Amino acid sequence: MDPLLAIIACLFVAALLAEVCARVGIPRVIGHISAGMVLGLGPIRSVVFSSDSVWLLQMLAQIGIILLLFFTGLEINLRLFVRNVALASNLSFWNTTLPLAGGFIVSRYVFGLEPSVSFIVGVCLSVTATALALDLLEEFKLLHTRFGNLVVAAGTVDDVYELLIITLALSYIQATSVTTQFATMAGNAAILALILLIAHHMLRRTSLWDIFQTRDSTLMVGILIPLAAAALSSSLGFGYLIGALLAGIFIRHLLLIDRHPARVWQEHRLSHNIHTIAFGFLVPLFFVQVGMLTDVPSLGSNLPFAITITIIGVAGTVIGCAIAHWLRDRQWRLGLLLGWALNSKGDTEIVIATLALQAGILTRDLFSSIIFMAVVSTLVSPIIFRRMLATTTLK
Repeated sequence: MDPLLAIIACLFVAALLAEVCARVGIPRVIGHISAGMVLGLGPIRSVVFSSDSVWLLQMLAQIGIILLLFFTGLEINLRLFVRNVALASNLSFWNTTLPLAGGFIVSRYVFGLEPSVSFIVGVCLSVTATALALDLLEEFKLLHTRFGNLVVAAGTVDDVYELLIITLALSYIQATSVTTQFATMAGNAAILALILLIAHHMLRRTSLWDIFQTRDSTLMVGILIPLAAAALSSSLGFGYLIGALLAGIFIRHLLLIDRHPARVWQEHRLSHNIHTIAFGFLVPLFFVQVGMLTDVPSLGSNLPFAITITIIGVAGTVIGCAIAHWLRDRQWRLGLLLGWALNSKGDTEIVIATLALQAGILTRDLFSSIIFMAVVSTLVSPIIFRRMLATTTLK
């Protein structure tokens, strides 16, 4: 099939299954991954995809990863982190550390995996999708309640903690694929930080939006910034995703101190344009590729590992929140409800697993197990949250 027709087929099936998922209350990302699994089946794949089609899908998916990490950076509010760190740091520590440590220990000492592989598995289990938690709060009109504020606070602190973990994981993956001395990496990190500081100072003084006033110009800048940051980061030996992530944080900070402080970042034309291009076109193609890379038949032989890490990922987050809330208020049930609200996966951990697969750290079987964990936790968490909420009285 012609490569362009293959991309159209990917988008059509992904949009169709995502809409079905949305109608039944399941996150749309599950539909995108399912589309890749369907299109990756032997008979269908042989008809839809040629070598040129696969190359085109991989290229678009790589850009999708960059924009996904850029948008992840846009979601990190460092000012809110400073305000909430005292309130939510204990909660974030427990719900991040338990699955991270549990995933590493079980992978290393029960299943006998290498330390590097066990570390990546632990990282994937510890990362949560805060955006899905906010969707749940909006669904039940809890976003501006005391419970909603606690979820937002915990999610914000989680984002910063996970930023450190993700940066460490991505740096480790890059180091395993490109031999780089520590001194060189440290020097390059200083260069990257200096460039970002200079760029921030220049853009703050000139006002980015005084230079680019038209919608087309803003769209071009919105795409150029993450790609340029990714290219710079890659040239300095850090891999392109760390640059994209830092660029998102950089732009978030710049938007909030620009001459239009009343315009929240979600409504800013730059972030709106990035979201439209990324999540309407490129990011779904990345998740379609993830579905195609998932070896469903291998889950049969690797099912004990897949089920074990799923239990650790789900239970670690939920129990971690419960322990933290009990230590604070001596209440278990509200802590469990917080855990289920924050437990969904479905974005950054899939990116980390994909990069680890490409770097040869993860095998296809282990990668498929991590995708299984992400899909199951994303499916189960909203269901249990809704049921618990129906029997819980929130103050």
